[in-house]
Amino acid sequence: MKGGIIAAVTNLVFALIAFSKFALSNAQQAKMALVKGHSFKLILTIVLFVIVLKQEVAASAFIIGFSLATVAQWSAAVFFKH
Repeated sequence: MKGGIIAAVTNLVFALIAFSKFALSNAQQAKMALVKGHSFKLILTIVLFVIVLKQEVAASAFIIGFSLATVAQWSAAVFFKH
């Protein structure tokens, strides 16, 4: 469960940064917002992984939960074609 929560929280943070009102001004600012959002998401993911793995937690279940949440996000485009 914690793995899925980490995947969801980091994606939410990315979306808030990348699609902020600041990013709507021009293409260069939009690009920088995407880079900033992705960088912050990666750093936050690593930090949360370290915090959770320092606790007593089933590491395999944690990694599987994170992996399933990530694969579900990636595969959403396949199932929801327009």
